[in-house]
Amino acid sequence: TSLFYMTLPATTDGAFNLVGASFGFVNLATIPLTSAAAPLIKERAVFYRETSSGTYRKFVYAIAVEVAEIPFNLGMALLSWIIFYWVVGLDTRADRVIYNLLMAFAVYWTLPLIGQLFSFLSPNLGIAAVMGGLLLISCTLTMGFLIPPASIPPWWIWLYWINPLRYVLQGLAANELGGGKEYLDELTGEYVSGDILLDNLGGWYFDTRWWYCYVVILLFGFGASAALLGAVRINYVKR
Repeated sequence: TSLFYMTLPATTDGAFNLVGASFGFVNLATIPLTSAAAPLIKERAVFYRETSSGTYRKFVYAIAVEVAEIPFNLGMALLSWIIFYWVVGLDTRADRVIYNLLMAFAVYWTLPLIGQLFSFLSPNLGIAAVMGGLLLISCTLTMGFLIPPASIPPWWIWLYWINPLRYVLQGLAANELGGGKEYLDELTGEYVSGDILLDNLGGWYFDTRWWYCYVVILLFGFGASAALLGAVRINYVKR
């Protein structure tokens, strides 16, 4: 599959296949979400024992958990990005490369944080796994790729607007297709602007690609705050 993507032609079909490759990359980044919850739930007994004895505060523990994950998450992001970016054969201009790398760091940092949030909110590993699975299914379906935004039911459209994966996919697609690129439409024999293809995908625009990055960072901050609050306020000790 990777070798196939590396030889994609500059056609409209090739452009949509690049969006599909980006969709696969974003979904690959969801793997750490569920795995991040398991260790924290298994260590919960130690956490309650040490915090109740005054060894450390709950807030300090939550901060330490989030900071300790940074090197691992950034390392995973860099490794997967190198394989994805150069094998798929994306744009090698400096600004495009930097933007794509920043988005990779953002998604590999945000999703494990959501997994940690579930570990603080859930009484056991089973419920955390169910919550994570439901979230991943919902986010995947409302990213705007499998189901166009116009076809998402009105009572689910709010998921599209708060979905961090949607902003990552939009940013990656806009970064690759937009900015004056043109693609050959093999049906008509005419060239079509990449910006028009982005608009047809669901109103995505190259000029707002940095806004997508800011939204992902904002959602990361919200998730971090919620995780800290859950660690400090929620207690599942049965007395």
